[in-house]
Amino acid sequence: MLCKVVEALPQKITAVVSDGQVSIRNAVAQVLPGIPHQLCHYDYYKEAFKPIIEADRHAKKELKKLVRGVRLHKRLTQIHSSLGGVEKVFCPRGGLLRVRTEQAMIRPI
Repeated sequence: MLCKVVEALPQKITAVVSDGQVSIRNAVAQVLPGIPHQLCHYDYYKEAFKPIIEADRHAKKELKKLVRGVRLHKRLTQIHSSLGGVEKVFCPRGGLLRVRTEQAMIRPI
């Protein structure tokens, strides 16, 4: 197919820019030997920044876990301080919780 494109073009091809797929690289090397072939800037930077993006994604996930725990702890502390005696309280992430204010204990049922 690339041969047909090359034959149909009135201009001479001086360089090729692509996303770097192996099939495209092989076709360019076979049909246009000696013509420079480079990766487009977007795909080049996307590949270059993959480790950074992956590390950022991992850090974001860990931060969300911490913040989620802080919110849950804050809510349970509010419930704990507002209740007297032993009560059952619904917790969205852990089901029912038993709150014992006299012993300052919070644990799943």
